[in-house]
Amino acid sequence: MDDESPAGALLIDSISATLCAHMLRHYSNLALRQCRFPRPDGALGKTRSRRVFDYIQCNMEKKITLGDLAAEACLSPYHFARAFKTLTGVPPHRYVVEKKLEYGRKLLSDGSVPICGIAQRLRFSSQSHFSRLFKNQFGATPGEYRASCS
Repeated sequence: MDDESPAGALLIDSISATLCAHMLRHYSNLALRQCRFPRPDGALGKTRSRRVFDYIQCNMEKKITLGDLAAEACLSPYHFARAFKTLTGVPPHRYVVEKKLEYGRKLLSDGSVPICGIAQRLRFSSQSHFSRLFKNQFGATPGEYRASCS
């Protein structure tokens, strides 16, 4: 999982937090009325969400974890993941991958960095993985996109 995508660790963190919450809700000896989980509505206000989006933008070439994003929002990883999905409609790991692909498209139109260099720079596991995700997102391979820009 860690090598498959640039958001692999982020996905693993999200899944583990969700699994822990599920286990607490369904297998603990506490009554349900005692288990009050905060609702994500409004948890990411303008200030917190701006800090998270700025953090993603500034750290595009680094490994971004769910813990990093949750720390920026001053929330627990589980609460942050729920609030983020409520706000954006997508989980944090998917949002990060989409932003990295958009940044990769910008680098491709510049033309100075080779495609394999872009894949490495954005922490994709391989050039083929970057190409496959890029084609799924934008409908053209990175090479086709670069050719259309020049």
